[in-house]
Amino acid sequence: MRVTRKPRRTPELDLLAFADVAFLMIIFFILTTTFTGNVGHLLALPSGTPDTQEEKDEMITVRLTRDQILFQGQTPGVDMEGLRERLGDAQLYARPENERMVLVQSEPDVSCERYFQVVMAITRQGGVLALLEEEREAM
Repeated sequence: MRVTRKPRRTPELDLLAFADVAFLMIIFFILTTTFTGNVGHLLALPSGTPDTQEEKDEMITVRLTRDQILFQGQTPGVDMEGLRERLGDAQLYARPENERMVLVQSEPDVSCERYFQVVMAITRQGGVLALLEEEREAM
């Protein structure tokens, strides 16, 4: 006598229930998540640079090199604390808004952190940042 076996059926999982749970979890996490706001500093940038030489001469200039900070082109350079003191001595908050402009010239090898520290020092002292961008010739 020959015994025949029934072919085994592979068990099937009901994936519909898993999909329901997954979507419910996604909705739950979206609704309970708290979003943080952007952390940054508000910078007041002027609409343009001064047109006349007199305006450029009256403006405070800060030149950033890799090793030093030159305030008004004076050598030797100053450190960050010296820059804050000189900006404080300039009393930028007491000036009218159109006379608060501080011109920042930066060499390409200046670190981003150093540049940001200088910009924040100017902003905190009431200065309005003016950026000088030089065009380079294509090689």
